[in-house]
Amino acid sequence: IEYKNLAKELDEFDLLNFKKIINKEIEVEGLKSSLKFLARILYEKYNKKVVVLIDEYDAPLVSAYMNRYYEKAKNFFKTFYSTVMKDNVYLQIGVMTGIIRVIKAGIFSDLNNISTYTILNDFYSNCYGLTEKEVEQALKDYDLEYEIQDVKDWYNGYKFGKSEVYNPWSILNFLQSKELRAYWVDTSGNDLINDVLKTTNKYTIRALEKLFNGEGLKQNISSTSDLSRLLGEDELWELLLFSGYLTVKEKIGDVHESIYTLRLPNKEVKDLFRKTFLERYFGRGSKLIDLMEALTENRIEDFEEKFQEILLTSASYHDTKNEDFYHGLILGMSLYLEKQYYISSNKESGLGRYDLVMEPKNKNDKAYILEFKVAKSEESLNKESQEAVEQIISKKYDVNLKEKGIKDIIFVGIAFYGKLVKVARN
Repeated sequence: IEYKNLAKELDEFDLLNFKKIINKEIEVEGLKSSLKFLARILYEKYNKKVVVLIDEYDAPLVSAYMNRYYEKAKNFFKTFYSTVMKDNVYLQIGVMTGIIRVIKAGIFSDLNNISTYTILNDFYSNCYGLTEKEVEQALKDYDLEYEIQDVKDWYNGYKFGKSEVYNPWSILNFLQSKELRAYWVDTSGNDLINDVLKTTNKYTIRALEKLFNGEGLKQNISSTSDLSRLLGEDELWELLLFSGYLTVKEKIGDVHESIYTLRLPNKEVKDLFRKTFLERYFGRGSKLIDLMEALTENRIEDFEEKFQEILLTSASYHDTKNEDFYHGLILGMSLYLEKQYYISSNKESGLGRYDLVMEPKNKNDKAYILEFKVAKSEESLNKESQEAVEQIISKKYDVNLKEKGIKDIIFVGIAFYGKLVKVARN
């Protein structure tokens, strides 16, 4: 429609084709060559070769994958892209941007002379976002230069090649609203993270735990994500990296290796992860707040009651058949409490490894050691919760806390059986 003024200069055959495209009456086979058709009529109008820019070329492919018509979409776009990009005498240059290269899927197999640049390359690395200098100048222009450190914490942290840049979408929105919050999530939704959390296993949970704790996560990044295995364990972290949910902390090994340490880039992404993660395991609303307030106020009976409510209303029967689900619950608690407590899980102390320790930042407050058990029957719930408390005592999990001068330590044993829970304490 943008180029409908060209209709006056087209011959009878081209005009008929042009009207079909504008009126969305063209068949799929004709649609595959529509972009090349547009390039030709523009060339004939202006006598100049055409530059074709395709942003987020992979977005319809990801959507097709999510909605289970990927093969059909792949076959269409393979022809759609190659028709306009290959052996096109009307084309000066073509530029395509996207998250996933999908090389294995064969989208670009018909193209030649392609130069590929990713966020891992040094080429154009400062073009993927706003530089420090650009952001500082923008804040001055809007009389917000005093916000530079907070803005950096929220929106900086992306390392592309040798450059560190800010999220441009978030910066532009902050300049307009002058409010520090997550803006980037508003552009595309959380489908990717939601799908990641649906497939979590204990290894994914441990990896997420490292990331939330500010630790690096070592991964092999090949830059060849395959949409046929979009959320496979091998490609999950690569996908999150190229989608902007993670960034590179450092490259490990020599130039020929593809091992990188990944990290969460900034507060905006961390808050997005936290919010989505907590909703996945605890649902929306104040359920988690009520639950953790009951625990930190030492109202153990209320804690059990509220925990039971969460499991009955937010958890699926299929979730609770998998022990990894309970590891997710532990991590969810950790994320909510991190402002008041130093949280550590699955660490050595005394004679073993505890499940979760909540060390208060104020040493006069209570500390909590939580041990989780998965019972084999409903009848054994009470016994398992008591044994969890006894394990804390016998394994001396409280040694490290006592060494730090914390005197008030509560031992909590939690036993699960499906969607049922039982809580005991010392």
